[in-house]
Formats: sequence, structure tokens, C-alpha cells
Amino acid sequence: MTNEKLLTAILMRKDGRHTIKGLYDENGNPVEIMLEKENELVMLNLICVADEENSDISEEEIQRVCETHENCDDCPLNEYCEKECEDYYGDYDN
Repeated sequence: MTNEKLLTAILMRKDGRHTIKGLYDENGNPVEIMLEKENELVMLNLICVADEENSDISEEEIQRVCETHENCDDCPLNEYCEKECEDYYGDYDN
């Protein structure tokens, strides 16, 4: 190990998900790191967190995140996509 200080460590023995919040990219945009383990597969996702001022996310970014999840319920963009569909198609409950 180098002289760098270890800020956090995660040991995942069972399947699950751990999210690290409160991080920012080089441009100052908020990001989250999501570590997921399922059987022998481990995924590390860096997610751009949309704020109210900059809530648009590109279709390419959405597609990349969607491809890493088997269903929408587990996707971190689930609420964003539901809102986009509601804005486009209207509220199905009414």
C-alpha cells in the first residue's frame, strides 16, 4: 500500500448493494458510487446525481445505467424515469 490515506473500505460477503454519497467529480457535480454484489458478479457504478438545477441526464447515460440492472425497481434512476414517463405520457392513475 502506498502512503495514500484510506478513506473508506467495503467488504461484501453476501449479495447486496452499498452506496457512497457526498462525492463530487472533477467539475464539482455530485456523484454517488454504488457497489453491488450478486453471486460472483461485482459491479462498481459511478452515478451522476441530478440536482434540481441540472436535472437533465443524457439518453446515453440513462442507457448505460439501465444496462447494469435487470429490472427498473433496482435501478437508481427509477424515480427519474418514472417522472420522465409521467411528464411525457401523463399520470396513469387519473
